[in-house]
Amino acid sequence: MSAEQLQHSIFVSPKCVKNTKFNRQYKCDKGSNNDSEVYASITPKIHQGIWPNFCLKHLQDDPEGCSAWSEDSSESLQLDFLIEGHSEAQIDRELIERLRHLSHLIPQRKQGDNRYCDYAYCPNCSQTVIRGISYYEDEDEDEEGNDFYSYIYFPVYKCGCTGQWWLDVDELWNEECDIYEGWQFCYAPTIYHGYFDWHHQTYFHHSQNFLLYQKENPSCSCYWPQSDSCAKEVSDYAYTKLTQAFETSNLDTARSTFTPYLSERSLHGFLSGLLTHTFFYSQYRDILFDLDQHSFKELSANDYPLVHNQLIDVEESIQGPFLKLYNQCLQQHPHPKIYYERGMVLFHRGDTLDSLEDIRKFIAYAEKNHYHDMLTSDLYLKEGRLLGESLSYDEAIVALTKAIEKDSMNKDAYFERAIAYFETGDFSKALSNYLASGIHPKKIDPKKVGGFNSITFGQGVALGILKGGQDSVTEFVPSLLSCLRGISRGIWTFVSSPIEVSQEMVDCTNACLEFIKENITKEMLCKLVPEL
Repeated sequence: MSAEQLQHSIFVSPKCVKNTKFNRQYKCDKGSNNDSEVYASITPKIHQGIWPNFCLKHLQDDPEGCSAWSEDSSESLQLDFLIEGHSEAQIDRELIERLRHLSHLIPQRKQGDNRYCDYAYCPNCSQTVIRGISYYEDEDEDEEGNDFYSYIYFPVYKCGCTGQWWLDVDELWNEECDIYEGWQFCYAPTIYHGYFDWHHQTYFHHSQNFLLYQKENPSCSCYWPQSDSCAKEVSDYAYTKLTQAFETSNLDTARSTFTPYLSERSLHGFLSGLLTHTFFYSQYRDILFDLDQHSFKELSANDYPLVHNQLIDVEESIQGPFLKLYNQCLQQHPHPKIYYERGMVLFHRGDTLDSLEDIRKFIAYAEKNHYHDMLTSDLYLKEGRLLGESLSYDEAIVALTKAIEKDSMNKDAYFERAIAYFETGDFSKALSNYLASGIHPKKIDPKKVGGFNSITFGQGVALGILKGGQDSVTEFVPSLLSCLRGISRGIWTFVSSPIEVSQEMVDCTNACLEFIKENITKEMLCKLVPEL
């Protein structure tokens, strides 16, 4: 059998391996120290671990043979789904099938000791060599002389011929050495197995969407952290910042309930599971938003603000690197998806006009080239919101109407169009769109705010407005108070219904305006609110 035939032969499933007794442990030699250093230097932090990688062919043909095995109390072999630690793997056949038509786009590993497929076959017993995770407890002392224990994890190997798991082939006896030397390894180029790991499936749809982009723009490799240095830098930075956030706040206490697939993982395993399928800024933002919402539900009112600010800091810290990455990508191999992504970064940085320009480029490209699947209701909703932020309400209405035509159940589009109609003075359409949105914000409950005082609340709102005006009148006016109707967004957000505006909100608005009139100069007042 040739080497090529060996690499792609269909081996017997490890489910057929006979039950064997866990005994002495040996390790197969995995390469030189130099290879390990190269691996660490070029491998993204989220990909680092002790589990070997495999070629795409064997991941697809025998996912169980590329997974971690163990033995239960009756010494029966089983796939081990949830071992505490970060290096075990459960390659999921369903995930393999869902990406089968796109998996060839995943780049192969070209350096380091994980660049060769570790899949092996034993011709003596006609079985696949299986792998498991073992560990030993290491005792040490800290600087203060206190004892502490750590666990060292490592892969172990077994085939149908062996009576034990093997750890180190240099210590094998003659008969065992003959068995090992008979194993036939694949040695084909590998891809990262984590894309198909059962534990990592929470954000699996991110990889699906990203690979569709790769199919449309095959010359682009800008966002693979294992092959592009800038993408690796962003991935490692996000990983490091999130690690710090988990270690310095109570965010870690909410980790076990975030997703069942990662509930038993170490912090490294948890973060790898979150970030493995993350390539674009919008995908990072989805994960950070989900973490924030989960923390809001799980943490106390005292603990949540710190976590919230840390997650905002992570998002803001990756915006600059992503802008650099997107600018380079658009120069080398432009694609409408990247205009959209850059537009999202600009929008969240507060660059509304530049963001709108990128979003409209994306829409124009998609409309011209008949990419109708790209022209989603949410896309037009984002355009409408940006136009509304730019005070282009008539154009916002056009974009939001397209969003509703794409999806008549898009409640946010109705709500945004209600605001746009309100700003143009078409109160009848504003009301009908508001009712169509089905959105009913709750009234302020005086009992929950500890004695509601409309004057105090109005003064607080006014102070916030003045602070923004003092920072920059030019930038502030278009965003909040270019006219009296600029308060409409606040009214429509806080009241329970535009038909029955609560008396508290009316009082607050009046108190707010009176406070402004009494505490700023006439010149500043005219700049902020010309109608007054």
